[in-house]
Amino acid sequence: ELPVLPVAIVAKAPLDVRAQPAAKSRTPVHKQWAFWVLAGSFVVGSLVAVYVATRPEPQAYRGNAPPFYMSFP
Repeated sequence: ELPVLPVAIVAKAPLDVRAQPAAKSRTPVHKQWAFWVLAGSFVVGSLVAVYVATRPEPQAYRGNAPPFYMSFP
């Protein structure tokens, strides 16, 4: 014969098996300040990179009299 073990009563109140865990209310990404800091720094960094890459090289000084060169004796 098997020994009879006492059964513990775990739930003392009725269980709601349909209950969903409460979802945390998260702020959308576009409303967080860190998103705008990253987006703004990306835009400014891109503009600076385009400016630096496309500016003309410095030209040699050719004088200020026509035909814009100076001769030295």
